Amino acid sequence: MQYQKSLLLKPDVGWTLYKLAKLYEELGQQTTAIANYTKALTNAKDDLRLQAWCNFRLGKYTLAIQLAEQEIKSNNSAAVYYDLVAFYSLLNNKEKALIDLNMALSQGYNDWKHLETDK
Repeated sequence: MQYQKSLLLKPDVGWTLYKLAKLYEELGQQTTAIANYTKALTNAKDDLRLQAWCNFRLGKYTLAIQLAEQEIKSNNSAAVYYDLVAFYSLLNNKEKALIDLNMALSQGYNDWKHLETDK
């Protein structure tokens, strides 16, 4: 696994831990996924976006949304608006997802391929 090799070189890379956790989650290995999300969260430090995603995956939805909104206040990023689209979509809140999709697009989000294939 590439992620495991990457972690051998630098074990405190939060996004690598997050992606490894997501892979374990997709493989149905929830306990290992949770452990890796938690470890990624402890390595997130000043990365509010990573904190938001880890908390969302750990079931802390309100906190995840709050962290993403906090990141938007300091960094009005199209990508973070798109994160909110994902959060609200996964929570089946289509109204808020559409509002944030409009914000993401107005801020310059243009990853059309990802938009078409995102789950």
